[in-house]
Amino acid sequence: MSYQELRDIAGADAIDCGHVPLKGVARAANECALSAFKRSHSFLVRYEVPGIDSQVVYGLASRGDGRVFDIKFDSEGWDTHELGPEVTVKNNNHLLVNPCPQPAVLSIDDRLGILSCAK
Repeated sequence: MSYQELRDIAGADAIDCGHVPLKGVARAANECALSAFKRSHSFLVRYEVPGIDSQVVYGLASRGDGRVFDIKFDSEGWDTHELGPEVTVKNNNHLLVNPCPQPAVLSIDDRLGILSCAK
């Protein structure tokens, strides 16, 4: 996933909460992003997550205005046929940018241990 894509969404003054490698411990990155979100500060965070046969990276970016975006990268590309109109597809279907439901609520995914938008 392009770091610049997250930075463009979050802004130049955003707190970079880190890049968690596959099988890495996400606790510090999660705490950083949650803290920034609670203080209405812009932030970005990236997580490598298990893919079936490709590299998958998930990220969150916030402008500090209450809006949060989840960004998903797949090196094989995404099937875009069933995506809603709110999802922006970029980079030849390799990158999905999705606004989190409003008001944004962040929670830790029990299976992966990473921060995500609560649905």
